[in-house]
Amino acid sequence: MERRSMKIALLILVMATPYLIIPSVYGAETRTATLNPLADSYVDSESPNSNFGGSSTLSVLGYNSTSKCIEAGTFTVYPLSYESYGLYGAKKDEWIKGSFQVTAGGNLDIEFYFMDKANFDKYKGGQPFDYIIYAKRVTTYELATTIPKEDTYYLVFDNTFSIITSKTISLSDVWSTKIYTEIPFFMFDLSSIPLGATINAATLRVYAYYVGETQKVNAVRCTNITWKETELNYNNAPFKDLVWLQTPWQPPSATLSEAYKYYNWTITDEVKAARQTGKLTMILMVLPYVTTYHSVGLYSKEGSDKPVLEISYTYASVSLSLSSTSITQGETLTLSASTDPQQTAGTLKLQYSLDGNTWLDITSISGGSASYPWNPPKTGTIYFKASWTITWEDESYTATSNTKTLHVSSPQPLGDLFTIILIVAVVCAIAAIVTVAAYKTKAKRKTET
Repeated sequence: MERRSMKIALLILVMATPYLIIPSVYGAETRTATLNPLADSYVDSESPNSNFGGSSTLSVLGYNSTSKCIEAGTFTVYPLSYESYGLYGAKKDEWIKGSFQVTAGGNLDIEFYFMDKANFDKYKGGQPFDYIIYAKRVTTYELATTIPKEDTYYLVFDNTFSIITSKTISLSDVWSTKIYTEIPFFMFDLSSIPLGATINAATLRVYAYYVGETQKVNAVRCTNITWKETELNYNNAPFKDLVWLQTPWQPPSATLSEAYKYYNWTITDEVKAARQTGKLTMILMVLPYVTTYHSVGLYSKEGSDKPVLEISYTYASVSLSLSSTSITQGETLTLSASTDPQQTAGTLKLQYSLDGNTWLDITSISGGSASYPWNPPKTGTIYFKASWTITWEDESYTATSNTKTLHVSSPQPLGDLFTIILIVAVVCAIAAIVTVAAYKTKAKRKTET
C-alpha cells in the first residue's frame, strides 16, 4: 500500500508542478571561413603585354636600376634651328631626370620639348605635333618625368624663334631609373560571409617556394573586382584602383626571408571594406624598391600549396529550451528557440530524435524566435534540437543549438487509483463503525447509571 501511495503522490506532484524553463547560455557564434582565390595571376613590367593566368606560380619583384642615358655637355643651337638628343628603347614607367641652363646668347632663352618618336617626326616635317613636356623660352629647366609607354623619346632644344642669335646650352647628365616590377593579383569571393557578420580577423596566407633575398612585401587592396585572370597584363592592370588606407602609408606587410613556408598578411580592414562588394582584390608588391635584382616565387591557386584567405567572423547562434525535462505521456511540452543576436529573417526548424541519430522535423517557423507546443509520440527518452538558416545569393548560413533531452513516462494506471480509493473508503468505513460503536457503548453506560 505504501508503494502505491508513493506512486499517486508523485503523479500528483508532477501534475501540480508549474512548467520549468531550462535556460541555455549562448551568444553570437564565431566561425572561420577558409577561402582559396577565385582568380590569381601576376604582371611583369618587362613583359607588359604578357598574361600569366593559369600558371602554378606567381612572382614578386620590385627593383630599380639607375643609369646614365645622356652624357653632360655644352652645345650650341643656331638661329632658326634646333638640337635634339634621343632616349632609345625607353621602357614604360622609366623615370627620366636631368637639367639644363642657357649660358649665352640673346635673352638666354630656349624652347624645350620632350616628345615621342612619332611626334618628333611630325615636328621635323613641319606638321602639327603633340608633346609630353613643353617649356616656353626658359633659361633653366629641371626635367623629371616618367615614360608613358615603351618607345624612343627626344629632348628637343628649339631656337627657331630666334633669327639672329645662337644659344649655348649646358646640359647635365640625364639619368634613367628603370623600375622592374612583378606584381601578383588575387581575387577572393566573400559572398559566403553573411552581410550582417562581424569580421574579427582576416589573414592572407601565401606560400613562398623561392626567396632570392630577404625583403619586405606589402599587401595592398585594389577596388577593381572585374579583372580577368586570362586577360590581365602589366599594361591593363588596374593600378589606379589601389587603395592607400593610411597616411603615412603603412600597409600590411611581411618580411620574406626563407623559402618553403607560408607567410601571413593581416588584412582585416581590407576585408571589412570589401565585404559589401562581395569580392576582394589584393596585390603583393615590394615598396620601397630594392637595388638588387632578387624576386620571390609564390604558388598560385594552381600550385601545390594554394594561397588562402582565412576570415574569422561572428554571427547569430540559436538556443533551444524545454518547458520541462520530464513529463507524462499525454502532457504538452513547449519548445522555445531563439537567435542571438535576435534575428527577424531566416527560418527556425525544430526537430526530435528517438535515438539521437535520426532526426525528424517537428515544424519550421519564419523568423529568429518561436515557442511551439508539442505532444511526444511515445514514452522514453526523446532528443531535441533547433536550427536557424538564412540564405542570400547562392549562399546560406545555418546555426544549430545544443541537443536537449526529455524523459516521457507512462501515465499511472487507473486500476491502482481505484484500489487506493477503495482501501481509503474501507478504512474510513471501519473508522466510522468503530466511532459509532464507541458512541453507543458510552450512551448505554450513561443510561445504566
